[in-house]
Amino acid sequence: MVFAIWCTDRPASLDLRLATRPARLADPRTCRGRIELGGPPLDPDGQPCRGLPVRR
Repeated sequence: MVFAIWCTDRPASLDLRLATRPARLADPRTCRGRIELGGPPLDPDGQPCRGLPVRR
């Protein structure tokens, strides 16, 4: 069974999201077998505003 997890960012947290992104993506092996796919939904201005990982 897979689960989509809708994560909501705090207001005005885009700078933090962008600053921590390299660390989250640095070693994909840490999530091997758990995360099927994921990506940030975008706000009306085209900026990432949430997270949407899909786990099994």
